[in-house]
Amino acid sequence: MKKFVSLATTVATALLVSTAIVAPAHAQAVPAASIVLVDMEDVINSCNAGKGAQTQLQAQANALQSRVQQLRTGFDGEEQALQKAVDGKTMTQPQIEAKAKDLQTREAAAQNEIGTKQRQLQLNQQYVVKQINDAAQPIITAIMKEKGANIALARGATLQASDALDITNLVTTRLNSALPSVQVNAPAQPAAPAAKSQGR
Repeated sequence: MKKFVSLATTVATALLVSTAIVAPAHAQAVPAASIVLVDMEDVINSCNAGKGAQTQLQAQANALQSRVQQLRTGFDGEEQALQKAVDGKTMTQPQIEAKAKDLQTREAAAQNEIGTKQRQLQLNQQYVVKQINDAAQPIITAIMKEKGANIALARGATLQASDALDITNLVTTRLNSALPSVQVNAPAQPAAPAAKSQGR
């Protein structure tokens, strides 16, 4: 399984914000930019909370794959048996049609089941990333103040930069103390409101 934060790199990048304060021009000049860099993808994958969550998410992905294989094997066997019945004419046409309809119905239900579980896995991945990002923001802010920085940029947004500007390892170390673990299962999503029928 690819690292679970790959789909959330954009989210992590967007959460790194500038804290520069620009005063009115007539009051004072804009301060010179002082930058720190953070590789949030590395933070998420390297911190204890991220590594622990990744283990659990991998287990969920494995369980989903096993379920897919179980369903596929079962349906393949039933389809082959039905085809043999057709070829061997061991069932009447109404029986064959009833069996085929039942098989179709259960295959559609299985597809819905797998789709639901896939969406839940994605929500779980996003939930893990959000918890880590939320916990990392005040840590990044504190480090910026310590270093006199007024801008934090995603490391991936730069072409070249001195390693001295990179605070990724420091963020990870402090995050390990502040957030040793995260919840892996995302909260249930609120049900969509039912569409109101329009009266005439």
